[in-house]
Amino acid sequence: MNTSRTPKTCALFFSAALLFAACGSDETTVASEGPDADPVVTVPSDDSTTSNTDDTLPVDAPVDAPEPSVPADIDGTLLGSDNIGGEIVDPARHTIDEILIMESYPEQLSISFTAGAEPCLAATATAIGTDTQVIVTLDVGITTDALTKSCIAVEEQHTLNIALSEGFDGRELVLAEAEVREPAGEPPAQAFETTLIGLSEASAEEAAADFGYTWRVVSRDGEDFVVTMDYSETRINATIVDGVVTDATIG
Repeated sequence: MNTSRTPKTCALFFSAALLFAACGSDETTVASEGPDADPVVTVPSDDSTTSNTDDTLPVDAPVDAPEPSVPADIDGTLLGSDNIGGEIVDPARHTIDEILIMESYPEQLSISFTAGAEPCLAATATAIGTDTQVIVTLDVGITTDALTKSCIAVEEQHTLNIALSEGFDGRELVLAEAEVREPAGEPPAQAFETTLIGLSEASAEEAAADFGYTWRVVSRDGEDFVVTMDYSETRINATIVDGVVTDATIG
């Protein structure tokens, strides 16, 4: 019987128990209440003395992300930025659902928000420093090539991570207000079937299926097909020329 390993095993178990007790609770969460409440902000507790390098957030901005800059409406110094989707078309200041402040150096912010689905989503989160505040902005729009893709009309949860070039140094964390756009004067929404014109047959059929439509080709490269004359509000009738949709109707 080999009993020489028992003390080492006990020592390892005791060390693991001490480590778990030291790292078990080092963050404080302030939850929002109600639709107009402030977003959740999570910060390390003041009594935390343990630095856990595993809490460091990865900051992997896409290589095609635009050069970060300070928003024109905010007077301050750029501390950090993160982007998804590259350059933004028709950007608007967006609501931030949650900010997680990690205990590391430099400080890192994890921004959570709800917006449209990729690959058509483009968004940039920026942290700007003033003498008394660290202001976080989030601008959301669509990608430059979104109109060539099939974009699903759903909302998803997204995250952007900002590594700050310097600490808070007692400054207050502030979230820039979201932009509210007035719908008055806007043209009526484009009929769904017309959005399929110009897409490849495969992309158009997939987009139609995503919105609950059945797909029917009534003409291909000048050849008209015999189809039933019944009318269906959930069916797309497509005309295809060289693999591209040139006409689409519901019926």
